Amino acid sequence: MIAFTGAGVSTAAGIPDFRSGVNTSLETGAGAWVLRASTPDVRKANAARRVATTTVKAVPTSTHMSLVKLHGNGKGPLKALVSQNTDGLHRRSGMPPEALAELHGK
Repeated sequence: MIAFTGAGVSTAAGIPDFRSGVNTSLETGAGAWVLRASTPDVRKANAARRVATTTVKAVPTSTHMSLVKLHGNGKGPLKALVSQNTDGLHRRSGMPPEALAELHGK
């Protein structure tokens, strides 16, 4: 089995994503790209309700830890994890580097 993850596994850790709309129910608020294209009033309203953290302070979520368990040091059904995330939470969760492929765009 191979798992492919994106921002959704890290929003529970308080890491904002890039695409969520201004009316998202996520505590992290609207995504970075959406905010960049928004009016100052929308950005201000979003900031007032946003609960977010930095990638340095974030802690791996139960999803990150479940993927490590599924890998089981190579003995479990998960053989590889491909991630689009740049937050480092898969590495901090204990996923072995040889089982992790991190793919990010610019």
